[in-house]
Amino acid sequence: MAFHLHRLGLSTTSLRAAGLSRDLARSVREGRVSLGAADTAWLYQNLALDDGQLTRALTDDERAVWDFYRVSARHPVAVWQNAATAWRPHLSASDVSAVIGHSRRTIESVVAGKTRRPVLTYEPASRLAEALHLEAGADAFISGLPPHPR
Repeated sequence: MAFHLHRLGLSTTSLRAAGLSRDLARSVREGRVSLGAADTAWLYQNLALDDGQLTRALTDDERAVWDFYRVSARHPVAVWQNAATAWRPHLSASDVSAVIGHSRRTIESVVAGKTRRPVLTYEPASRLAEALHLEAGADAFISGLPPHPR
């Protein structure tokens, strides 16, 4: 469910507006708890979603996106630093900025460990990996990092 909430752009604030408590909304959003059928139906109604949008199985592509995001969110600075190690011999920070859509200043701050945000997500990481002609694709940036526990 957490992936589908993320995919649909539904934040903890959205879940709170639908009537969940702050702690429950955060736990559902972060995938730490599962909701039963009755609670899920209630959520569909309060978020004005069609049945199945939050509970359908992930496609293989969605699973790859979600697995990348979970590792990247758990180790954001390490992922950015791995990406920087790959791009520095080939691209400037300005070039990387144009490829992934974050400002050069933001990129430099997170690579330096001054901040943990933004998390490098799959789509911009894939664009960067493609620009660098990395055979492993975006997964090159999370290689060697422990996976997020399911």
